[in-house]
Amino acid sequence: MFIKVVQWLNRVPRLLLAALFVVVTSMTSFMMSFANGPESSNERSLNAPSLEYLGFDEAQLSDEASEGLREIFSGRMFYSAVPLSFSKALDDAAAAEMDRLGYDPSTADGRFFRNGSLPSPPTRDADPEVSLGEVVFEREGVELKGINCFACHSGVVNGQVVAGLGSNTVMQSPPRPEGTEGPNMFQIMAGLTPAEQQVVAEAMGESYAVNPLTPERTSRGDNFGPFGVWARGAALEDPENKGLVVSAEKTELTDIIENNMTPPVNPMPWWLMKYKTFDYWYGDGNPYDAGHFSFNFTGTSANVNDIHGDHVASTAKALAFARETNSPEFPGKLDAELVQKGADIFHERTFIKDWDNFRACYRCHGNYTKIGDNPDYSVPGGWMVDYDGTEYENARTDTKYNEI
Repeated sequence: MFIKVVQWLNRVPRLLLAALFVVVTSMTSFMMSFANGPESSNERSLNAPSLEYLGFDEAQLSDEASEGLREIFSGRMFYSAVPLSFSKALDDAAAAEMDRLGYDPSTADGRFFRNGSLPSPPTRDADPEVSLGEVVFEREGVELKGINCFACHSGVVNGQVVAGLGSNTVMQSPPRPEGTEGPNMFQIMAGLTPAEQQVVAEAMGESYAVNPLTPERTSRGDNFGPFGVWARGAALEDPENKGLVVSAEKTELTDIIENNMTPPVNPMPWWLMKYKTFDYWYGDGNPYDAGHFSFNFTGTSANVNDIHGDHVASTAKALAFARETNSPEFPGKLDAELVQKGADIFHERTFIKDWDNFRACYRCHGNYTKIGDNPDYSVPGGWMVDYDGTEYENARTDTKYNEI
């Protein structure tokens, strides 16, 4: 088994190895209050004790949402994970070279600087060393470490960690000074048990390793997660006959992924789901559809088709929690005149000067109406969005993913 793992390490692309490091590197860390505004990706000093949390207290949730929150923390959402001992060995290797790195990755500040992760809320019954975006669980006798939704979907606003907000702290390309080397992976793998080596091999699978074209280094808050999902979709071998099985060879679509530079994305705040009749173009008839949504976390394991049904059910529980998340309060008032002007342009009630290069926003993004009889444009929120009719606007999106 060790020989097979070594062979895999020799052929795996850079992004796939980076993805493995995101899963296994220690993410227990603290977050600053942002009292002076967002800091650069070089920020190292944090203020954990002042953090507050919004949306993580089960006492404030319905039974369905509480079950969904527990599901997110269960380890069942993302099938791919690595042995806990493997993760700890990587942490130890990083701590041993702190002088060359210029920071101590074993400290709270060092872990934040490396990964941008956040501490678990006080209401979560977890070891303090397990960060908000991490899970530790056992499967088939092996203790594993993986990530959960909050690794990318928990942002900080004015010192408050908000459930469902896209992370503005995640660091998907850990900083490493020029001239320093990564840990000795072969030595670390040799220290694992055969069962643990098997887990690592299965986590990577025997499929063709698609390598999306992303920048070598990213800034804090940049999210490239969706491209890994699309890369996996491009590598499906024969969806009609083999379901979610990924090909061992290149497919016609993988060239698109590997030859086009991918920009970072901003994930949609989860609380918007409850206002929408559709989540995606031509997509979910309503936000309760967990079928193709679960594809985001399915992984490439050999039993992918066997576990898909259970995975969809697990995702549905998490979506029940997502629909009960709420935005943090806006600290001030909006300029009602500008909001009204923007709403009129958005809905094509007024026209801009450069009309030749403009299509009204609502044609793709839906029709928004104020809730209530008094549409106060100086107050944030209070909108409903209707997508009726937008399905006829062809934005050249592919409808096939909705059939998963």
